[in-house]
Amino acid sequence: MCASTHVLVPTIIDGLSNDAVAKYLDQIATHKLGPHGAQHLAICPSIEPLGVVCTMIPPQHPKFDGILNELDQKLDQAGVPTQLLRDESLWIRRRPPYSDCAGERIAYAAMPNNQAYKELRDEIDRLGIVLAPKLGKNVRSWTMQ
Repeated sequence: MCASTHVLVPTIIDGLSNDAVAKYLDQIATHKLGPHGAQHLAICPSIEPLGVVCTMIPPQHPKFDGILNELDQKLDQAGVPTQLLRDESLWIRRRPPYSDCAGERIAYAAMPNNQAYKELRDEIDRLGIVLAPKLGKNVRSWTMQ
């Protein structure tokens, strides 16, 4: 974390994860701002949270409004301002290519050019398009051959 300029926090949508995200953001705040009353001890003052993105979403998921509202409240109370990426098109769904590639390769870059991998790549690309400007980068496009 100390060598990072930005951090994107992935989370599963549930109560335990909401608490973990809040604690992690408080840890980031301490690294960014220093301990309370000792700002000169900040070890990564330039780190910027990009947001919190929901992951491992099942294909047929229920409405998450209540738990997302709870997460929003926890984010409002965190030591560094961070927003939940509520746009469901940016969420990372549970997809077979992720588990098929686990421990061996990066699913995004894996060779098959079938529909499952295309959906995965499109999903990651949508998130990248939103995050690139926050990183001061131009959005570039490419196609997997």
